[in-house]
Amino acid sequence: MRAPAHINWQTHQAIKVGRLQMIGRLDVMPGDSLAITAGVRTEYNKLRRNAGVSLVQETFAFYAPWRWTYGNSFVAAATKGWSTAQTWQANQTLNQGDDAPALMLHGNVAPRHLVWDYAEIVDHYFKEPHQPSVTNNNVFSDNDDQTYGYRCWQLRDSWETSPNWDDKHDEEKILNENMPALSLPKYVRTGKDNQMRTWDAVRKEDIYRATFKGHLSNEAVFRPIHLHYDRQAVQLKGENIEPTESTQIASARSGGRITIPRRFYAEHGTIYILSLTRVKPTYWQAQPLLDIPSHLANQKKSLGHPVGNSESPLELNLDDIFSDAPANTSAGWVPWYSWMMRRPDFWSPVIRDNDEGWPARDTPATKAELHRHPEYEDIWTSKQFGHGVTHASISAQGHRPVTGGRSSIMGQ
Repeated sequence: MRAPAHINWQTHQAIKVGRLQMIGRLDVMPGDSLAITAGVRTEYNKLRRNAGVSLVQETFAFYAPWRWTYGNSFVAAATKGWSTAQTWQANQTLNQGDDAPALMLHGNVAPRHLVWDYAEIVDHYFKEPHQPSVTNNNVFSDNDDQTYGYRCWQLRDSWETSPNWDDKHDEEKILNENMPALSLPKYVRTGKDNQMRTWDAVRKEDIYRATFKGHLSNEAVFRPIHLHYDRQAVQLKGENIEPTESTQIASARSGGRITIPRRFYAEHGTIYILSLTRVKPTYWQAQPLLDIPSHLANQKKSLGHPVGNSESPLELNLDDIFSDAPANTSAGWVPWYSWMMRRPDFWSPVIRDNDEGWPARDTPATKAELHRHPEYEDIWTSKQFGHGVTHASISAQGHRPVTGGRSSIMGQ
């Protein structure tokens, strides 16, 4: 029997920018047919400096079956009936803190599916490029991870592009090895696979797509099913400080509405609603590419790209992007003309020499550091609740295969 279901609850989460925080979750059972809506409001702390900070707030929803986590033992219990001898549930103890707000959990002992599903969501959708796989054993590496969520990678900039398979290095290697023409397709396939599995391994799905020329199902790779995405921009301001008075500017707010259309759920699982707020990258020493005389003197670079000439994307080093960066440290590949389509923020050296509290960050030392979202602990007037607070009012409407309270009590 399926009965009408009207489930309403609220969540209140402290957040930090750059971290994937959970703002709602709901367990579902076989036969559920539910539509979920949520009103979300985030209030950010005030800034120490009256310099505008651009944020992008994104909300996501995913569904992951429990069967993927617990395997055959759970399938046997669900299909053949529950038995006290069955031990399909394996808890996981988190060692970073006493509680796990990132999983909306009181206590540090979590049902395995919470940690496993969160790690799979990160690994399939949010893992920064060029980093090892994220698993339930390493998704929470410090106390902030367990409290505010996994620290994601930055908003995309021009130096982050898709892998290029026909680059100069591959061409030189083929010529130097005197490779027969018939072996070229095999070399290209092997090269793509090796690159995707090493320095360009962005997502598991990219590896499958490049290697097998196809798309593997969610079931095959245990990829949590994406249900919802929303994005909005937010502009933060700080406070105006005068010689005789300090006038606070109201803290910035952002709001939105999450709508997950009615969907039939065929098995036990959990729906996760997540929020991620990131700061638009800004650096003290960022410089336009053509401010460097050697690049300006290069005809191709100064013109953006010679007309009618097709070439591979250009590899930039960190010192091409930042004036004080170490030399010969790769920052990634960029398409031609990309430096004509963007302009980095400029921060005066006078401000830099009095840098406390400003949103600009120091120059990254490595490619991985360039991709990872920086910490922003020093720009807020208060960190009592992290960098802000998100309030969500969530409602699930539909039908569940359960009887009502009267039938349960009266046996009818």
